[in-house]
Amino acid sequence: MKLKIGLLSVGCAVLLASVSTIHGAIGVSNLATTSSGTAFVGDAGDFEFALGQGFTTGPDGGDYTLSSITVRLISRTGSPADIIVALYDDNSGQPGSLLETLTGAASPSTAGDYAYTLGSGFALTSDATYYVVLSAPGSPTNTSYALDDTARYSQTGLIGWDISDGVNVAFNGGAWSLNNTRVLKLQVDVTAVPEPSTYALICGVALLGFTAWRRRAA
Repeated sequence: MKLKIGLLSVGCAVLLASVSTIHGAIGVSNLATTSSGTAFVGDAGDFEFALGQGFTTGPDGGDYTLSSITVRLISRTGSPADIIVALYDDNSGQPGSLLETLTGAASPSTAGDYAYTLGSGFALTSDATYYVVLSAPGSPTNTSYALDDTARYSQTGLIGWDISDGVNVAFNGGAWSLNNTRVLKLQVDVTAVPEPSTYALICGVALLGFTAWRRRAA
């Protein structure tokens, strides 16, 4: 009996784990828009650049966790320091406090799309603004990553989600300033958070099946 109950518990846990991973979605993306130029991260001459691109969740934002951010690399010049991709909260229209640091290619060199992930996800809030901040502090002079940007704001994704107009730029670790003529190209991938009733339903079905099995075995 203890073995059967243990197996039931394991089965329920597996089912719950599967529910939490099958509902992936694109929160918002502008990767398909026409490219307009490049935005630099690292040292592009006299200044060390960091970028902060905002995005806003929709009214259903609290139903999702952030799973990954994808950015598009155009080229790399020299050997800049490792690129850091992080999530920040909003401070009056610019990046505020660090929330999470994502993991991925530390020193990408080949043009293409690079996804940076959060293993356990980050619980988002509805109708909230977040910033994807990219930096490569300590890069040698004239070494940088050139990222794809766009002047067009066309985007796809969940209803009410939005990539903010303009990208924030910081020079030499200083204050942020908004460049409202460019938008960094990126994609925000999210995972749906199951309702509590979903968990109860799955375990309830498993329990009913176990009860029926016991009656047949009796």
